Amino acid sequence: MILGAPDIIICYSQDSITNIINRKGWQNIPAIKNGTIYQESGIDPDLIQRAGPRVVKGIERLYSLFKAWEQNQGE
Repeated sequence: MILGAPDIIICYSQDSITNIINRKGWQNIPAIKNGTIYQESGIDPDLIQRAGPRVVKGIERLYSLFKAWEQNQGE
């Protein structure tokens, strides 16, 4: 059973996007429906998973992803 309904998924799985999208029961998750799944190509994991000054760049990148999602909600 899927309990969450995230609008955005940030995923650092070894699994491919295709396999994530095709997981049983995930077809109704908003992030899957809208294609708002980000892996390493969308945001460098070193920017958000390592403590230090670079985390500011990671936060800025996350902010830009969330802002773009928010702007698309009005369309």
